[in-house]
Amino acid sequence: MMDVYMGEISARGFIMYEEEKRKNDTTIEYVPASFGNRLVAYLIDGFILSLISGVLVGASGRGESFALSTLIGFLYYWYFWTQQDGQSPGKSIMKIKVIKTNGAPMTAGDVLLRFIGYGISGMFFALGFLWAAFDADSQGWHDKLAGTYVVEAEPESKKKKYVTV
Repeated sequence: MMDVYMGEISARGFIMYEEEKRKNDTTIEYVPASFGNRLVAYLIDGFILSLISGVLVGASGRGESFALSTLIGFLYYWYFWTQQDGQSPGKSIMKIKVIKTNGAPMTAGDVLLRFIGYGISGMFFALGFLWAAFDADSQGWHDKLAGTYVVEAEPESKKKKYVTV
């Protein structure tokens, strides 16, 4: 039997459902993404960004490499989080996405805050990223800064299963 709670994590670590009010008073329901899925998605995106940055920075010379890599990273996340329903390629593969805590679409400002939060989360031995594994809301420091959650794109409870008779 699966324990389902509204607004808190089950003591046995099962699915957590949350409700948030949108501005138009509709309720959104979601299931937080597992820390493992978040980590794999981050590694996939890191690999893709390394390839893109390596090619572009290699072609431009060494002087601007940090600035160019940072710009590429921001544009990558801005595009996918604002134009692709909160799913970067890594998150899409892992079937997770980023949402605002109030259910509103992410803006460029939200992406900037989350991107800055990535830097802060990684500064102290990646403690800000690890925080999501133990936080009651499954948020890393970057999520808290930007007001975001990482959730399952299609929670198990919402998936329809069809049986041929």
